[in-house]
Amino acid sequence: MNYIDKLNDHLHNDYTKKLYTYGIENKYPIMELNGIANLMFIIKQNNIKRILEIGTAISYSAHMMASVDCVEHIDTIERDTDTANIAKEFINNGPSKDKIHLFVDDALKISNDLLLKEYDMILFDAAKVQNNNFFDKYAPLLKVGGIIVTDNILFHGCVENQEGLTKNVRNMVKKIDQYNQSLIDLENYDSYFLPVGDGQAIIVKRG
Repeated sequence: MNYIDKLNDHLHNDYTKKLYTYGIENKYPIMELNGIANLMFIIKQNNIKRILEIGTAISYSAHMMASVDCVEHIDTIERDTDTANIAKEFINNGPSKDKIHLFVDDALKISNDLLLKEYDMILFDAAKVQNNNFFDKYAPLLKVGGIIVTDNILFHGCVENQEGLTKNVRNMVKKIDQYNQSLIDLENYDSYFLPVGDGQAIIVKRG
């Protein structure tokens, strides 16, 4: 844990600290703590109440978001059944079980009719090569003035420096870069790119 993460460790409660430790020890892809801190700051400052998360993993980020007082409802989607079962156990036994609603499904196939008609914030933290498809499917569910946060836009530095990568990884990071670039001139949205965690894109829907 680096210095900034140590400072942000106070954001954990006993339960989210347990989740964080479990994720690190078992090598699950959980969001970096300074990325979580930025997410919680955005939620608090914008009085975010309704959140849609694409990519639950073990539910660490969902629990961290749910710990912010203003949050009332989180829908989160996880495709991998084994991982979703772990998340389900953490959700059912956690302090935010009434806030967090887990869907075990493919985020690109699930019917939008199962979700809320409008969200204050949407988090993309699943298959990075699908970010464009996630955006097309879920942006219509974002309220005017709402925020889309896309995590891992740097992909461990590989997007910026592609030397020495395997062909498969290079193809993947090219798709991530294409998505990042597509946000710059996106009509009816304002986009901001931040070097927090593994990089985050903050996309705000204009009125």
